[in-house]
Amino acid sequence: MAQPLLDSKQIYTYEDYLTWDGDVRYELIDGVVNAMATPSGYHQRILINLTVQLELF
Repeated sequence: MAQPLLDSKQIYTYEDYLTWDGDVRYELIDGVVNAMATPSGYHQRILINLTVQLELF
């Protein structure tokens, strides 16, 4: 399978997105592809704490 070229000016479709594989996560917004960063441990702790607070509410 193929991975997108991030420096390309090409517009991608959802069908293209479905063919990409690999360890890198991508987001596709209005045909423009962006590599998504892995959330940090700090980010994950904030998310867990927020979820707990919402559940308690």
